[in-house]
Amino acid sequence: MDKKIKELEKIKKYNFKKSYLLEKALIHKSFDNHNNNEKLEFLGDRVLGLVISEKLLEVIKKKNVEYIVIGLPIGLKGQETSQTKIVREFAEEIRSLALPVYFQDERLSSLSAKKSLIEQNVKTGHNKSFIDSTAAAIFLQQFLDSKV
Repeated sequence: MDKKIKELEKIKKYNFKKSYLLEKALIHKSFDNHNNNEKLEFLGDRVLGLVISEKLLEVIKKKNVEYIVIGLPIGLKGQETSQTKIVREFAEEIRSLALPVYFQDERLSSLSAKKSLIEQNVKTGHNKSFIDSTAAAIFLQQFLDSKV
């Protein structure tokens, strides 16, 4: 793990003062029941968030992104769920990039995506990522259509 942390430090151009804490923060309880991240999980989340934010910022600058659209997973009856809360917290992190963030209701988008793919004779059995990317395209198009 030390080698991986050194690689991360090189990429981030940052030296962690207590790299053993970072290592502990990145170990999940299912991997090591005694030396794990339960108490330091927030640190690992922050580090991962930083890495993701920096990559996202890189793409935003390169592609001249004007705003970000995030699918909002709400229940079929319109109620917020535990996943909705997670997505809203993620959106707060994204707002630090100083871009407008919009939510788009993603109810039934996966179902619509699967139906669309089946109509195109695309096998959907074990291809969740393809269904998810198609669902994202559907709710993004819905968002764009609502802006016209």
